[in-house]
This record gives sequence, structure tokens and C-alpha cells, in this order.
Amino acid sequence: HINAEMLLLEIVDENDEDCAPGTIGRVILTPFFSTAQPLIRYEIGDLAEFGEPCFCGRHLPVLKKLQGRANTMFVNTAGKKFRPIFLHDEIAIALQCKAHQIAQVGPNVFEVRYVPGQLTTESGIDAARIFLGETLEHTAKIEFKTTPTALPNNGSKRQIVSQEYYFD
Repeated sequence: HINAEMLLLEIVDENDEDCAPGTIGRVILTPFFSTAQPLIRYEIGDLAEFGEPCFCGRHLPVLKKLQGRANTMFVNTAGKKFRPIFLHDEIAIALQCKAHQIAQVGPNVFEVRYVPGQLTTESGIDAARIFLGETLEHTAKIEFKTTPTALPNNGSKRQIVSQEYYFD
């Protein structure tokens, strides 16, 4: 059960429409108890699914499944959002790197930032480019840039995938 007296929990699809029970969507929270720093429709990055009403007789909403974190979405040249699914282990092995991050930095332009290992080679970069081309449009421009340290996001956690470009 969701404690609906304390917060409003919404589960919405990619068009920000409410999801029906049994449909997985993005979790958006509005807590009612924090007046000093109110959060209104705060998207927490989780995916979840509402369940059918509980047989116990309570009328509180039911959370059936917490799917996990939502991945970063990229935007293709047609302006359609897609969730990139990369073979991160294969990319890391090909690059022989200590850490890597894939970021969309422009329309159909992607940057692979990596902390090189002692064995990083041009043939490894070419192999990583092939792995990336299987997920991205084949016309995508993929740039490789080395960086001396691991790549944190704004919350100091390392993000393997980062969207830094948004279509209007």
C-alpha cells in the first residue's frame, strides 16, 4: 500500500499520461509534509507499476512492482526518444579502460569519455565503435575522448550513460 495521506505518487508514461494498473511508468512524487522545501511533481528516476486494489479492503493505492531506475534517454534524428542499451562490458573490454561514459552531445553526435588503461589501442577503439553502432544510428558520429579520472554526474555518482543534448 502507498501511504497516500503523506504523498501523492504518480506513475506516468512517456507522454506524461497516467499509467493504468499493470503498466510500468516513471515515478513522480509530491510529498505533503515538507512545507519548508516543497517538492511538487518530483521525478525520482524510478520505474514502477500500480497494482489492482488490494483484497484486504483498504482503499489506498497499491504499488505492485518497483522495476528499478530509469535509464537515460537519447533522442534520434527524427526527435524520437529511445533508451540506449549498450554492451558496456564489451565496450570496457574493447577499450581496456578503467571507466567509461557515453554521452549524447548533439543531434546524432555521441561522445565516449574513458579513463584509459595501459592496454588501450586504436583497434580497441574501433571495436568499441562497432559495438556502439549496433545500438545507435549507423550515421551517428562517435567521438572518443580520454579523461584522467572517473566521471561523476552532478550527484557524485558515476553515470555510464549521459544525455547532454536535447532537441527543441
